[in-house]
Amino acid sequence: MKPTRTKQITGIIVGSLLLVVSPVVAFWIHISGMLRAFDTLNDTGISDPGRLQSDVHTMLYAGVGGLAGAVIGLIILIISLVYLVRADRAISAGPKP
Repeated sequence: MKPTRTKQITGIIVGSLLLVVSPVVAFWIHISGMLRAFDTLNDTGISDPGRLQSDVHTMLYAGVGGLAGAVIGLIILIISLVYLVRADRAISAGPKP
């Protein structure tokens, strides 16, 4: 089943948004995790590594999530663009007389 033009355009939009928004959101979560980690160090020092560990986990999960979202967005974008270009070539070639 070939995707319609609407699905191709939707795939391009969704893929582009995932490719751009995922790393930005991950960056902001990472920064907020860093701020919380510094606050934890300021409050307790190294005496409570468990609290610091949860902040570090938040930062790592944010990085993994941003990378995964960007890769998925890139794959969706490439697939949608390939289908769109192939459909446009087929239309421009038209029926041969």
